[in-house]
Amino acid sequence: MAFDWTCESIRLSLFSSQTVKLSAQSWTALTGQEEPEQEQKGGGRHVFASTMLGGQFNLGAIANRCDIILSPVTLTEVPEDYIPAVGQWPSALEGFQAHVAPFLEQLSFPVMRMAFAPVLVLPLKERLDAYKALVSLVKSIRQSPENMRDVLLRINWPQNSTAVDGLTLNRITTWSVQQYQIQMFVSDGNSPAAFANELTYGVRLELDHNTDQKHASPFDVSRLVPIYKELTNLALQNATEGEIL
Repeated sequence: MAFDWTCESIRLSLFSSQTVKLSAQSWTALTGQEEPEQEQKGGGRHVFASTMLGGQFNLGAIANRCDIILSPVTLTEVPEDYIPAVGQWPSALEGFQAHVAPFLEQLSFPVMRMAFAPVLVLPLKERLDAYKALVSLVKSIRQSPENMRDVLLRINWPQNSTAVDGLTLNRITTWSVQQYQIQMFVSDGNSPAAFANELTYGVRLELDHNTDQKHASPFDVSRLVPIYKELTNLALQNATEGEIL
């Protein structure tokens, strides 16, 4: 069964063996832009940001951690049926990956851990439909969807890496059903712009696929892109097949 996921956000975190220092050249290497729309520096944190790829694209660092994040922009006018997102999955990932993979090939700091963490939402009109979809996706759930309320399941099914011998990958998925309140345009024949709030639902999938913290030495730079692609492929598999035992 094919699932039409909306991508709420994407994050790639890189953990170094030393303090991560970013520069304008770092931003240009990632985005191709000569300068960002915003730059903030203070409190030990350095962040570059621009509106691109269907959302807010950030490159930030604090201490030994570097984050690349694509998140929804704040809208002054919210469209009808709007759920905050950066696009459809996997199209949003393809845009993100086009910038991130080349950036990893020319990093200026060593990386000893990597985490890939997108958040996906499967919008559905009715609560029961959302729980039926959840049950079809999560093999660990064996209860009837008719009786389900407030389900939150977080589970790690670790597996061996195919990119680096002896490396364990944590495959963490968090599954839930969320309720959303959206604004709908209503034509009543009298008012030119009447709106009504409507409740809708969605299966929410938070992914955190990462290299195990027991690996304490920097990866060979030639392995960074293969590791990244392995983590993204695991996420693609979860979105297509659900929970992988």
